[in-house]
Amino acid sequence: MNADRNNGSGRFTLPRKRILRGKTHFDRLFKEGNRLSASTVDLRYLVIPDAPTGCLVAFVAGRRLGNAVVRNRIKRHLREAYRHYPVNLATGFGLHAIFIAKRSDALHGVVESDIRSLIDRLHAALPT
Repeated sequence: MNADRNNGSGRFTLPRKRILRGKTHFDRLFKEGNRLSASTVDLRYLVIPDAPTGCLVAFVAGRRLGNAVVRNRIKRHLREAYRHYPVNLATGFGLHAIFIAKRSDALHGVVESDIRSLIDRLHAALPT
């Protein structure tokens, strides 16, 4: 078990310190970041050399995908798929990443395989 994912209550969640927050971070990521795409999920990422080591991540589902209930379900699927296959950085730079859902009717297995392939492609694109 990954100790930093366990919040003490027995639930495995993404810690608050690993969640990307703030309009300035999102704006910078969309303006300067790179994009990887899969059939159900897009990944926007930005390597930040002067940031603390680690990965800050966010999960987004736009309004065109459905109402709030549907969007929240989609984001839960994205977080769960990420939880099984997180971005691990062994180098001295920071990374900001956003997973963006493209479809609301995708099966969890497809989303999980797309996230896995995006993370593998991200690792290949990162500086060593």
